[in-house]
Amino acid sequence: MPHSTHGTIVLMGSGEMAASMVEVHKYAMSLVEGPVQAAFIDTPAGFQLNADALSEKAFEYFRDRLDTPLTITSFKSTAQATLEQTREAVRKLHKASYIFAGPGSPTYALRNWRHTPVLDAILETLARGGCLVFSSAAALTVGRLTIPIYEIYKVGEALRWVEGMDILGHNGMDVCIVPHWNNNSGGDHDTRYCYMGEPRWAILEKQLPSMTTVLGIDEHTACIIRLPDNRCEVQGVGRVTVRGNGTEQVFSSSGSFDLDLLRPDVAAGRFVPVDAPEIGRLTWDDIRSSHEKLLAAPEPSPEGVAAYIYDLMTFMSTAREHGDTQTMRLAEEAMREALVGIVARLGAAPGNSEEIIAPYIDLLIELRASFRAAKQWEQADLIRERLTDLGILLEDEAQGTRWRQLS
Repeated sequence: MPHSTHGTIVLMGSGEMAASMVEVHKYAMSLVEGPVQAAFIDTPAGFQLNADALSEKAFEYFRDRLDTPLTITSFKSTAQATLEQTREAVRKLHKASYIFAGPGSPTYALRNWRHTPVLDAILETLARGGCLVFSSAAALTVGRLTIPIYEIYKVGEALRWVEGMDILGHNGMDVCIVPHWNNNSGGDHDTRYCYMGEPRWAILEKQLPSMTTVLGIDEHTACIIRLPDNRCEVQGVGRVTVRGNGTEQVFSSSGSFDLDLLRPDVAAGRFVPVDAPEIGRLTWDDIRSSHEKLLAAPEPSPEGVAAYIYDLMTFMSTAREHGDTQTMRLAEEAMREALVGIVARLGAAPGNSEEIIAPYIDLLIELRASFRAAKQWEQADLIRERLTDLGILLEDEAQGTRWRQLS
């Protein structure tokens, strides 16, 4: 299996085809050595009936948001792929310098990548100085061990880890990747730590080898591992958490850290205690300060708006967990003000230009999906109502939510 200190590995907690991650993709592309030849591989979702729809969504995202052609590399199943289909997938991957993979099942992806020329081609891209962008299920496969998410969360199988691809192990890093670190889609039950929740996560963490480090990545957040520079950068709207031997460090967006933090032979003594005061944690003063800055900014970016909203959603979930109804009411009111403010800016856009308003509408659609997943129906309905008042109709379809302007 080829490996190298060249290239870049981008691990996303979620949101790989969201408006909030456009700038992350653009930055990652800027790190590629030579021309960007982007390819999407569908293996993690190969068992799903909508696998082709996900590929089409990726194609449209790269075309419309990144102005970059995307080659669809289909390798849904080792057992079902013909020799010619396998050769075609490998041929496409050999031409790629930017390989993108996302949602699905990590264990399914591992079964169908392991010991195949497809995996060799993916790793050769990295060795040539290319970029691997793995999100959600695909990100889970990168580490030494992987959580079998579907089997535990959907089927109720025993809590355990399975062997991952250990791509980072070739560079001396003993690490497990956990995306969706701050997930709150469960509504009335805990779905942090990639849907495991605190009780199950506590058991899983104890099962890890003593020297293995956990790399937790918040949703709509990227951990950009720059192998040649021995550095990791954090971008997006959330945080990256590095945990090892009962200790942790938390890095916010625009932060960075030395990759030695993920190497057990040199990381000892470089962690800080888990209970260090307020490391990476939000306070209500933080929320109010961000709220005031958002309302005062003449032209807030979609990324800035997303960062504030997702921080606020995290704060609301924490308040709910602690039964703090007063803070919940304050946070809900702040959320309502923010959503109304965003829609008001859309209405004031010059000529209501689609080019100007599209990023904000897409952001609101993402937020509405998050609210619905968390069963926060009032906030979700507020977004639809405000957009309808503005003359923008949301249409929920099997492939997702689309929008159009009413004549």
